[in-house]
Amino acid sequence: MEDHISLIDKFFSGTASAEEKRKLDDWLRTTSLSDAELSDYFHNKWLSSGPEIENGTKERMLEHIHKEMDGTQKKRNTFLRIFPWAAVAAIAIFAFIGWHKYEMTVNRTEKEFVVFTEKGQKTNVLLPDGTQVWLNSDSRLSYKADFNVNRRNVRLSGEGYFKVAKDPIHPFQVKTDNYSVEALGTAFNIKAYKEDDTSVTTLFEGKVRIFDDKKYETMLYPSQSVTYYKYNGSFLTDDSDRTFTAGLWRDNELIIPRGTSLEDIAVLLNREYNIGFVFKSENIKKLCFEGIIKDSNLQNVLQLISISANVSYSIDKNIVILDEKK
Repeated sequence: MEDHISLIDKFFSGTASAEEKRKLDDWLRTTSLSDAELSDYFHNKWLSSGPEIENGTKERMLEHIHKEMDGTQKKRNTFLRIFPWAAVAAIAIFAFIGWHKYEMTVNRTEKEFVVFTEKGQKTNVLLPDGTQVWLNSDSRLSYKADFNVNRRNVRLSGEGYFKVAKDPIHPFQVKTDNYSVEALGTAFNIKAYKEDDTSVTTLFEGKVRIFDDKKYETMLYPSQSVTYYKYNGSFLTDDSDRTFTAGLWRDNELIIPRGTSLEDIAVLLNREYNIGFVFKSENIKKLCFEGIIKDSNLQNVLQLISISANVSYSIDKNIVILDEKK
């Protein structure tokens, strides 16, 4: 058992070899998930996930995971409600174990796995092929149970940063509502929220192919981005030196692109902090801002907006009220 526990640790640290992954795969297929030592291992991992999650929430999530492991809840879709960064390692382990468990009882092609973050949350996920994905607030990533068998396809709604594991035989493909991004081994960011007027893909390493159902196709190279405009279905490539900012949200830096209106900033902050906004003045909605805010707590962001423009703010419970300065 000790050797297999070591293999699990190596798998999630990204250091397991192909042969070690195969051994782990074979072992998980034949091992009872209720095994006392294995259960204790996961329980300890969970308890060490950090104080950021209040105890009541941790206990409810742990109880739910135990039910899943015992087979008392067999659902058509497996949903992982991801909480703040500190719990990611423990949840990723359960996601992996659950994937093997359901593989034995459900037809692969009928199963879909979904990872999502609510407003005010971020997480990172390790996919079965070793690809790392960071999800921004209010985002959803899904993939079929046959992922990494004959194909590596995922679907994204929201924003995700992908560091793709290399596999020359099986390209990695991300599908959004409007277009797809295909890569072999790269690092890129996709921002594709349903309610936004645009979707943006930015490449940091390697090379990706972007295409849609209307015969549009282009290749992206490092430091390039492509913006899709929903109102007319057009694409625009950008290779300015500003593209590096696209992935800074992973470090909790708030990026406000040039020309972003205060109305759009309110949408951004609603995702980031799960807080509502009310405008007492229509005049301030179209005020435009730009910048990178490293200390991106809500109070600091609102203060910077107030200092930069003729805007006052107040907070009433979970609502920010914006108005012109009197």
